Amino acid sequence: MFRLARRCMAAIKRFKGTSSLVFGLVVFIVVANTYGWVPVKREAVSFEVVSNELKNSSVIVYRAYWEQLDSGSARIRILASSKCKSIENLEVRLGNKDADPVKIQIKPIENACPWTYAPLCEWNSFRIDAEIGLGALRDIAYLSKPSSNPIPIKIHKSLPKQSGLAVCVPPMFWLNDPLKLALFVETWKIRAGASHFYFYVHSVSKAVKTALDHYVADKTATVIPWPALPNTSTIDPNASQYRFGHSIAHNDCRLRVAYRFVALVDIDEFLLLNDHKNNTQTTLDYVNNLMKSHPLAGSFTFTHKGLHFPSWPEDGTVLRRVDYQFLEESMISNTTGPTKTIFIADRADVINTHYIVNHFGIYSTVYVSNKKAQLFHYRVNWMNETAENTTSIPIFDGIRPTVETNLQRVFTEVEPKIGKPLIVNGTVAETVNECLHEWKKFGCKTPTHMCRKKVAPMDDWVFSGGSSETYTIV
Repeated sequence: MFRLARRCMAAIKRFKGTSSLVFGLVVFIVVANTYGWVPVKREAVSFEVVSNELKNSSVIVYRAYWEQLDSGSARIRILASSKCKSIENLEVRLGNKDADPVKIQIKPIENACPWTYAPLCEWNSFRIDAEIGLGALRDIAYLSKPSSNPIPIKIHKSLPKQSGLAVCVPPMFWLNDPLKLALFVETWKIRAGASHFYFYVHSVSKAVKTALDHYVADKTATVIPWPALPNTSTIDPNASQYRFGHSIAHNDCRLRVAYRFVALVDIDEFLLLNDHKNNTQTTLDYVNNLMKSHPLAGSFTFTHKGLHFPSWPEDGTVLRRVDYQFLEESMISNTTGPTKTIFIADRADVINTHYIVNHFGIYSTVYVSNKKAQLFHYRVNWMNETAENTTSIPIFDGIRPTVETNLQRVFTEVEPKIGKPLIVNGTVAETVNECLHEWKKFGCKTPTHMCRKKVAPMDDWVFSGGSSETYTIV
């Protein structure tokens, strides 16, 4: 393998211009680790896979699952991206490409196509469902359109759900802040009782990638690569798909995880109890207790509070020298925002960023009292500012020493691997926030296309590769 890599790198030196860049990226795929990471130099700005098979009428399939509905039936769910009309004539056959098509329902995950919130996004997220008898279940499905050859895809079994709390983070992009990542993991473990983390990753800095590797190695986390969609010189779904098709990741999370309770949040969000000074309960303890009084709960919705760290470390501060007193000086404000949920994986059916679209059967949403627990959100817009009418919040009281010890252990391991000190750097997040602020004028919220010219030179980035292994074009 490494001999091949050296030969390829020698060949690259003989190439000039953009062809050498493309060839170099192909080499990186060969030597990338098992997560499909692709290092990209700052001047390369993006990693996207060209496919001659892609058409405007194509359906790009991400993954298929099956789950048992009752003693005699199962449902297959296929998650895919497509233009609104292109998916309507899709056919699904089980086990044999010559079998009769099964009856399917094709629905946009956002309930409408185009999505009413982002109507100029041409490529949308879909779920294709087929309810069948258990005896008809097969490991392979064949997808096709009229007059096209059937394309096989593997059907994965949705895992049984054990007790515990999984935390799913939808596709992360342009993330270069190891402090935020590690603080997120350690706080969710200690305060919320999180059992495992599932990180969907599009693009992160080398430092964040190395921190993720640490959590994967100690079995705290699973990384799910989220590469760019296939594209051609004239067709690029990535330029017109909202936030990398994050709704597909949301619903993949429910089917992929091995835990009963699931939180779907970004890395600047915590779902926590208000009073930890006098309460040792975790969030998981709390929702388990709520189940006693709400036995038909399918999900728990938390209202929004702005979280502020007025003493957040200044840019350039070496992470090994951070004074973690800033955690105990955290404040909350009445900054409004949308809700977030913890759902029960075998009771929630269709997942949205902020709520559950559909539950199974008679299950429904329980709204958590904001006097007990809330969504604490420290968005880059306000995280280190002191807003009007802020009040202190003791969510970090009593755990600061443990958090500090755990963070320093991570940073001490990561720093030698990247060969330079880890520092606080909020500039990238601020730049991304600025370039996405008026995304509706651009037409569709596409972080790579909208931000790469400004953000690419700001760090050494690692993109998720393996597009051809991740997606199937029909």
